[in-house]
Amino acid sequence: MLLKNALSAAVPAMIAVIAFLHAHAVGALIDASSTTAASVAPFAEARAATAPPAKARGDAETILARNVFDHTATPAQKLIGARQTADAPSCEGVRALVSVRVDENDASFAALDVGGKRYIRRRGGFIDGLAVVFVGTDRVWLAQNGVVCQARIFGAEPPKRAARTASAFEQEIGAKIQKTGPNEYAIDRGAVARLLEAQTELMKTPLAPEKENDRVVGYRLVRVKPGSVLSLLGLESGDRLEAVDGVAVTSPEGMMQAYARLSTGTLERLTIRVTRAGKPTSLDYTIK
Repeated sequence: MLLKNALSAAVPAMIAVIAFLHAHAVGALIDASSTTAASVAPFAEARAATAPPAKARGDAETILARNVFDHTATPAQKLIGARQTADAPSCEGVRALVSVRVDENDASFAALDVGGKRYIRRRGGFIDGLAVVFVGTDRVWLAQNGVVCQARIFGAEPPKRAARTASAFEQEIGAKIQKTGPNEYAIDRGAVARLLEAQTELMKTPLAPEKENDRVVGYRLVRVKPGSVLSLLGLESGDRLEAVDGVAVTSPEGMMQAYARLSTGTLERLTIRVTRAGKPTSLDYTIK
């Protein structure tokens, strides 16, 4: 009750995002010495593997024997616990429109239609919780929760994803959030108490730390479900969280600092900084 009283006037968007980060930060501080990107990424760490013999460029098994994040890592089929071939199932709700292959695999990219929305992603990019494993000449391989699927160019219409029904809580919060611009939102102050009760739900979205030159530069939102609270606040799968109202959230300590600073309840505006599809993006929130 003391926590709720202290935060009763806080910005709802801040509550949702910072409570989410704060809970992750506490867990990271408890076991900081053993936390790695591999331990929180959606792919299990390989225990032991020997790379298969090299095959001709474009061979499906050679393609899939590449980790999404590391060219020198053990084969992808061992990372995800199963042998993958060109017979991988079709990705539900995903259609490959165009692919551009270059000699450097990480520079290859594809245009994809996901649920009616179109995206351009390179190998290692994320779309709606799916990671792009490899861009081929006639198809794109993606993976989610250790399962590889493929989206063919000029292939049959992919199977539709089952429609997700928003929970009563999400419907309630959604009614109190209004999108006022491309990345701008107005939020009813009355949503604060309800968002405080949602910390357990917010923890269901995995975070994966991202490093550059051995330094954590942000935390990747691995899977933001459509209609979830974070989605309603404008966050997307693949966004890399970097700062909240000017406070860097690149470490557990930074997350807790942001939580303490913003929980005063005196702010009327809030900005969350993310990197989305390789570009810096700011999400701005105001209280009504």
